[in-house]
Amino acid sequence: MTLALDDPGDADAPVEAVVWRGGRRTGTITSSAYGHTIRRSLSLAIVDRADAEPGSGVDVEMLGSLCRARIMPDSPHDPTHSRLRA
Repeated sequence: MTLALDDPGDADAPVEAVVWRGGRRTGTITSSAYGHTIRRSLSLAIVDRADAEPGSGVDVEMLGSLCRARIMPDSPHDPTHSRLRA
């Protein structure tokens, strides 16, 4: 799953950060990076199938705080390079 973090501050979600939904642990972050072309902090996560509804909200535990995130319906990319600017 690809997660788009709402307001992570200056940090990306750390590897192995816990993903929460409805007060229970539902997944783990496997990697994170800032998506410059879409201007969002993104994370890849392994999420329980029952909680992996595209568009639904989850929380990611980052350095002791929870950061709201949304499950992306598809991996964000720009195959036509319409946002690429030199």
